[in-house]
Amino acid sequence: MDNIHTTLLDELGNAQILRCAIGINWTIVECEFGCGVAQTPIKSMPGCQPLALAGRLNGEKLGTIASGVHSQNPIEISLAVAATNAYLNRSDIHAIDINGLDIFSESERKVAVVGRFPGLKERGFKPLVIEMDPQEGEYPSEKSGEVIDQCDHVIITSSAIVNHTIDDLLRLARDKKVALVGPGTPLTPALFDHGINVLSGRIITDPDLAFRIVGEGGAVQALKKASKYATLMNM
Repeated sequence: MDNIHTTLLDELGNAQILRCAIGINWTIVECEFGCGVAQTPIKSMPGCQPLALAGRLNGEKLGTIASGVHSQNPIEISLAVAATNAYLNRSDIHAIDINGLDIFSESERKVAVVGRFPGLKERGFKPLVIEMDPQEGEYPSEKSGEVIDQCDHVIITSSAIVNHTIDDLLRLARDKKVALVGPGTPLTPALFDHGINVLSGRIITDPDLAFRIVGEGGAVQALKKASKYATLMNM
């Protein structure tokens, strides 16, 4: 089977970049079909990461920018995922307006969570959290296989698409119920073929506000003012 990035590129049609911005927390792209965001991988950047097309991105073909997902430059990857989401995460898709974290919240089964989501315990979770930079009580990413193996459900941050860990995580989570959650989640049923049961992201409802928030260093909480939950399920 193709990897996630190849599947996403195959889902794209003709579109043009209208504008984009790269903030310290999020990257945002707008095309004629909508807006998309992806996490800016600031932690994985060893130093200055210039973009060859800087100053000329507006008006560029969306597919050209999206193909940067195979780049070695973390910023190009983030921009590519945001461009993909601009095409896929449209306001007219048939999605449920709920937070994907709530899908497994009532379950008494063990849940592995890849990424540090706020408010999990308040939702009734007793999660086994896996993090690249673990805090007390969390597991390092090297323990992902061991942790996921003992769980029934797995929640994966959409940032795993940007840092290229998503395919390995999905292989480890084979035969589990899997949710991909976060503002940067691509909302396309094509990803169900990769073993994902829940796709939960956000649709940008106020592009101008979203661009201001990203440009001013806003994070997820601030982006909620310019977007709504959107969840697809294949349970």
